[in-house]
Amino acid sequence: GSAAGGTDLVAGEQTYMDFCGSCHGRDFGGSAAGPSQLDPLFAADVTTDEDFRRAITEGAPKENYDFTAMPAIGSLDDTEIENVIAYVRSVQEERGFND
Repeated sequence: GSAAGGTDLVAGEQTYMDFCGSCHGRDFGGSAAGPSQLDPLFAADVTTDEDFRRAITEGAPKENYDFTAMPAIGSLDDTEIENVIAYVRSVQEERGFND
């Protein structure tokens, strides 16, 4: 689904750059530490927004992919989490990813 009306994509982008980009790639290219959010694994019908939320709040085990385990990002509040998920989905949509 598309982002709800209450999200702030500019704030979401800032959160992504500050907390996610170092592993997942500020350009969404991924890195040795984490996969690109443009990998088919992260399509909305495979990785739901709830799955994203859980990974952010609880971390993600290494078994899920060939990267390091993702630590929980405990410093983000619910609004920041919603914004960063909306930002990731918006970039996926821009790049024709979830079509």
